[in-house]
Amino acid sequence: MDLDLTTTNQALRNRGAKLTLYVVPGRGTIGVRGTWTDAAGVRKQRKAGLGCPATPGGLIEAEQIATAMHQAISEGIDPTTVVLRAKHQPGQAIPEKPVTVAEAIATFEKDYWQTRKRLPNTELTWQRYQMILNRLPANGVLSLGLLQQILLETTEPDSRTRQMTCMQFERLLKKSGVEGSEQLRMLRGNYKPQERELPTDEQLVQLIDVIRPTKWGWCLAAMATFGCRPGEVPSLQLHRDGTAECLSIKEKLRLPTPRTCFAYPKEWIDRWTLHEVEIPTGPLEEARWIKPNQFDSADSERWVAAWRGARQAQIYKETIAEVFGDDYRFDIYDMRHRWAVRSIEANVNQSLCAQSMGHSLQMHEQRYQRWMTATDLRAAMAKLTM
Repeated sequence: MDLDLTTTNQALRNRGAKLTLYVVPGRGTIGVRGTWTDAAGVRKQRKAGLGCPATPGGLIEAEQIATAMHQAISEGIDPTTVVLRAKHQPGQAIPEKPVTVAEAIATFEKDYWQTRKRLPNTELTWQRYQMILNRLPANGVLSLGLLQQILLETTEPDSRTRQMTCMQFERLLKKSGVEGSEQLRMLRGNYKPQERELPTDEQLVQLIDVIRPTKWGWCLAAMATFGCRPGEVPSLQLHRDGTAECLSIKEKLRLPTPRTCFAYPKEWIDRWTLHEVEIPTGPLEEARWIKPNQFDSADSERWVAAWRGARQAQIYKETIAEVFGDDYRFDIYDMRHRWAVRSIEANVNQSLCAQSMGHSLQMHEQRYQRWMTATDLRAAMAKLTM
């Protein structure tokens, strides 16, 4: 039995269980020793008889009980309840061998790629998931208690990191069939992102007037004027009435759908000669998708990445610093958000604006509620003071 016990105890440690099986002297049965907290809340080193015979078959049964005890300890439960259940229910199956963290992550990853294509954006998302999941001990037994412990030790309350970690741990439990995701959800906290600092229209005009003659100038001006997403810019087809057609690429893993958007203000079309379409190819042979079947999300991701990289050009750095100051973190998505706020401040019909931007009115109101409320209050105050 000595060799078998050594092998079994090593297997328990590989699963994160700090318990040791041994043969009870003079009884011919197997016991377990370790440190745990009993029902009275006292934590100390203890021993417990498992009642399993000191035979190869009994050792297998004892290993299963010890593994279930480890899971109970991880969840803050007195593990002797597992021993009592095993002793008083002969013939019933011992709880299944718990899943290790490594096994659970492997299952999670397999499920993730079964429902997604390998694209730059999905690869990046999985890398973010991995950064969170790598905080867990690979050889540990997956349990609610373990995830709660890691969550509380590695994240701050009400932080985005806490929220994102909690969400991934919940998914890991669900995919592995382990209970506890609802209890984890309660630990997400009340994280709220900081309000985005947006440029004024005066600053945008000053910036784009300088940038317009450069490689990515048309794209920046078009996005500021029509409020579309960066990856939708190559699909813009302008009309003379101030509207344009573009492909709405909001839905991932689906072909984009055509939508109509409008320029606001319309005079920016002539100011920056937007009818003269100038879309740089960047890393692609052709960066222009007009029909849904011409769109490729991987190409779009690379193209947008090249556009964002253009901010490192000297003319960008100098102009941004001059217009916004050295500390301002400019992003091309500011063009889209500023379009929405501009339309709100001008009391343009927000249902039409939501359609133009390619999302629902509900999402539009949620995202830009702060500016809508401020505009409504100013309008009400103007009436009161008339």
